[in-house]
Amino acid sequence: MILRRRKKAELSYILYEATECCNLDCIFCYNHWKRDGYIHNPPAGDYTNSLKTLKKLFSIANIKHITFTGGEPMLAERIGELILFCRMKGASVSLITNGNHASFEELSQLINLGVQLFELPVHAADAKTHDHMTKVQGSWEKSLATIKHLSRMGAYIVPVMVITKFNYNQVAETLEMIHSMGLNRVMLNRYNIGGKGVKTPEEISATQDQLNEAFAQANEKSRTLKMTVSSNVCTPHCVVNPRHYPAIQFTNCSPDITHRPLTLNTLGDLRFCNHSPSVLGNIFTNKVDDIIANGQKNACVDQRPDYCSACNLYEKCLGGCRAAAEQSGNTFCEVDPIVFLTSKKNTLKDTYHEPV
Repeated sequence: MILRRRKKAELSYILYEATECCNLDCIFCYNHWKRDGYIHNPPAGDYTNSLKTLKKLFSIANIKHITFTGGEPMLAERIGELILFCRMKGASVSLITNGNHASFEELSQLINLGVQLFELPVHAADAKTHDHMTKVQGSWEKSLATIKHLSRMGAYIVPVMVITKFNYNQVAETLEMIHSMGLNRVMLNRYNIGGKGVKTPEEISATQDQLNEAFAQANEKSRTLKMTVSSNVCTPHCVVNPRHYPAIQFTNCSPDITHRPLTLNTLGDLRFCNHSPSVLGNIFTNKVDDIIANGQKNACVDQRPDYCSACNLYEKCLGGCRAAAEQSGNTFCEVDPIVFLTSKKNTLKDTYHEPV
């Protein structure tokens, strides 16, 4: 009798939440379990559960790249060994960290293990603003120290700046500071509604005018400093229109679920993305193909929100971040709530239907 190997699913990219623990208390944190009043039993973040889950993942899917995130992934037990396992399975690895926990020795070890990319926060050119956003004094200084150490070690670093009402007017000087450190790529993400501030996003989010001022500053500095600036939080184009900022690389979520940032936790729960709270399935109890099919059925990405019914910009942005609508108590089929929060003209929808 000939036994045939079961064909593995093709998942090019996975976000792995190695732990839900974090040593910062960021006002803009999008983690769905940070929502006020949300009843949640955190999964175990121990090494044994993590390794078991990663072994299962690689046994059922071909994974090209895995990003370790959290929480703060450097708080996860034996994180280096988990990364080594993924590298030995042939996957490239990146790390999203706040730079406030790992020792220089641990960071050097990760570089030696072949971690491809490190994302670290730089929310302002001054400690006061950055630390206000993280709610931990000294976090700016520690993040910069980590960045400088990684840079000396030859690591590929992408600083991340989250735009809020507190730092929108500091984009230019923050990019200048980052550039002075020898770094030429920056991720500039607007605050995405959800997590800790989901009930009071107006206390965190920049207004539409402020967002556009921030991206205008970034567009100019990207040109003059020859920096690569990307915006990786999908935003409705009626709020921020990318064609006004040609020097910035804007990304939008793909309607193809296999090209989404599918997110896995230590229990094997697979979600549509790291912003979405909805579990599509569990890799220990469901086939990956069934999970993906469930995601395609439930995600409603191909369903145009009522708000976008007559908008000719919709095909480009798909209504922004649907998971933000989900976290806000609506469904995945609703438009990104940022349109109601930031737009001065949200009741005059015709103003959004500009010619292409």
